[in-house]
Amino acid sequence: MYKISKRLSSTTIYRIVLDEQLRERFCERLKQQSINPIRSSYPIKRLSSKKRDSAVLIPLAYIDKSPSIIFTHRSLLLAGHRGEISFPGGRLEQDETYEQAALRESAEEIGLYSYEVEVWGCLKHITTRFMNTITPVVGLVHDSIDFSKIEAKYGEVQTVFAAPIDELCMKHRYTHFRRG
Repeated sequence: MYKISKRLSSTTIYRIVLDEQLRERFCERLKQQSINPIRSSYPIKRLSSKKRDSAVLIPLAYIDKSPSIIFTHRSLLLAGHRGEISFPGGRLEQDETYEQAALRESAEEIGLYSYEVEVWGCLKHITTRFMNTITPVVGLVHDSIDFSKIEAKYGEVQTVFAAPIDELCMKHRYTHFRRG
C-alpha cells in the first residue's frame, strides 16, 4: 500500500497511484511484445551499422491536470523534415543507447533534461523508406516541471506544444492520407 503524507492532496495521491499503475501496465505490455519491428510499406534491406539509427522521446506529461503528449514543430530553417510535427529526437552517437540519444536530443531541442524524465521503455523501431530506423522511447515528465519553461531551441525547433491524450483519441479528429 502507498504511504500517504499529510502534505499531499487527494488529487496528488490519485495521480501517484495512477502513474504507477500505468507504468506497470505499460512495462508489462512491452515485455509481451515480439521483437519484430513495425513493418514498413517499403521494401527495405536493413543496414548492419547503427549509422542511420535514431531515437525519439515520447514525453508524457500532466499539463493543466490532463494527461498529454509533448510535440515539437520543427524549424523551417532545417534542411530535412522542416516544418514537420515530431517528437524530440535524433541520430544515435557512437556507443549510445536509444534512451540516451532520445534524452540527449530532448535536452538539446527543448530543454527537457534526463533528470526530469522517468523512462518507461522503448517501443518497436520503425524503418523508414530511406533505410533509417527510429526507436520511440516513452517517458513520463516529472510533475515538478513547469511546461511554460520548456522552450524551443532556435534553429532546430520552431515551437513546442502539448496535446491532451483524450483529444488525440477522439475518432472525429482522424485524417487519412493516401500516397499516389
